[in-house]
Amino acid sequence: ISFPPKLQSGLNNPLGRQFLKPLRNRMATRSRIWLTESNREMREAIAKINDGRDRRRAIFVESPIAEEYSYGTKKPQLWEISKNHLPNDETYDERKAGCAKVFSEMKYQHYGRLSKRMCELASVAHPNVEGSKAYAEAIKNSLKANVFNSQQNLAGK
Repeated sequence: ISFPPKLQSGLNNPLGRQFLKPLRNRMATRSRIWLTESNREMREAIAKINDGRDRRRAIFVESPIAEEYSYGTKKPQLWEISKNHLPNDETYDERKAGCAKVFSEMKYQHYGRLSKRMCELASVAHPNVEGSKAYAEAIKNSLKANVFNSQQNLAGK
């Protein structure tokens, strides 16, 4: 985030990427672990919420974004940093203006100047339009399945 943009091209070229490959592989491994463990934790939390109830109070919808559509792939379903070192989402300009205003008004800035840059980069690695559509579809399908199961359970009582 705070690495000087003019020096970033030294890392973002074919030779630089070869040196970063071990780091990228470790990051991918950690991401897989995080996904598996966070999904398990969320399923357990939802099960506790719903335990002993006649009907579900909460459901968990796993991310529909498969690994082949993750950050840095050919067809990502997540916002990324573009070649100009800025987020490639359509609200960047609006957010950048808003971030400057918000952070100028804040009395407590835990991360200092970094806070403003983090605000500007807030979209990065979050679902883009295609990823949002995939999430919406997964949520609709889960709700349909849960409504259908609830109706069957009620009919069986």
